[in-house]
Amino acid sequence: MFLIIASLIICAFVCAKLLKTSNVFKYYFKYTVYCILSTICAILSLPVLLARPRNVKNLITASHIFRPISPVLGLKYEFRGMENLKKDYTCVITANHQSSIDILCMYELWRFMGKTTVIARMLLLFAGPFGPCSWLSGLVFINKGSPDKGIKKMNDAMEELKRKNIKLWMYPEGYRNHSGKIDEFKKGAFRMAQQSQVPIIPVVISSYNYFLSPKDKVFNSGKIIIEALPEIPTKGLKPTDVDALIHKTRNIMIEKFDKLNYELKNEQHRRKIN
Repeated sequence: MFLIIASLIICAFVCAKLLKTSNVFKYYFKYTVYCILSTICAILSLPVLLARPRNVKNLITASHIFRPISPVLGLKYEFRGMENLKKDYTCVITANHQSSIDILCMYELWRFMGKTTVIARMLLLFAGPFGPCSWLSGLVFINKGSPDKGIKKMNDAMEELKRKNIKLWMYPEGYRNHSGKIDEFKKGAFRMAQQSQVPIIPVVISSYNYFLSPKDKVFNSGKIIIEALPEIPTKGLKPTDVDALIHKTRNIMIEKFDKLNYELKNEQHRRKIN
């Protein structure tokens, strides 16, 4: 028993030392903690979510269970424009996609958004305890290997969401983008919004590059600003207007993204001076 306790104390001391001296160790350590805590939270969520299966309100419940992960990782948030997310009608929410920790931002936002769901790949169903949690929370699953069936399922799902006043969260870039920029948008989210004649609400999440870099293996504490912008209407738009709608939405998001990052850069600079 003594040897076990002594070994644990030594391991804790070594970890504490490496966390202060090695960015690479800190990077992998924090991602490991993130994965472990996420798995534990998913398992703890399951009995609660079983009480009302396939209900999107389960995402709000689950978010309260997952939210403590952010402070453990040293992440702080500032929210702006949340009144734009509280409206009780169907819309398509478009957000920039940067990293696997985007989901932590979503956990923070769900309490503002009310009834909201997400389109996810079928593969998520097989991602350990996250699969059943996602299914129980009413996510819309599509098979991206079958585009025609996927589009039909998305359109059918959109009609159901409109009937129930549920918002739909989507990442129009389609993949995680670590570049510190907002990449080109795919058409799916905008076609759905135009066909259903529901507004688009852009959500801009400031760059993680100030504290997180997979390339350089850096994962420090950091501040994230999340701003929901005023809705972009689609009433009266035709299929031929989708490209212009994409262009307009992306330009608005890029402009806000750049402003938020400039603000954070200046804030960091002031802290260093003081």
